[in-house]
Amino acid sequence: MPNLFALISDGGDHPPPLSPLVRVFLPLEAMEDTGKFKAGEAARTVAMVRADARASQLAPVVAELRRSGITSWYGIARELNRRGIPTVSGRGIWDPGQVRRMMDRLK
Repeated sequence: MPNLFALISDGGDHPPPLSPLVRVFLPLEAMEDTGKFKAGEAARTVAMVRADARASQLAPVVAELRRSGITSWYGIARELNRRGIPTVSGRGIWDPGQVRRMMDRLK
């Protein structure tokens, strides 16, 4: 079975050009010395960038909840669900573990 690089390349020994959006999220470490794309590392980096951005967006909401006396991870998760605020992935419901990870990102 041919690899994805072989299917989308122009036949040369270099990877296909990356879009400007991909380049923003692609760290230098995600490219091997051969120039081939390491998809796993890039995907993890993109996920981390998105999670950091989402945590920053929710920081004011979490601060408001904490000022109102809701300080436990469970309580914050319950209130985020009650308000209909989507999780980082945009699906599912908040659980205390997700809130804990989000709070760790905000530190």
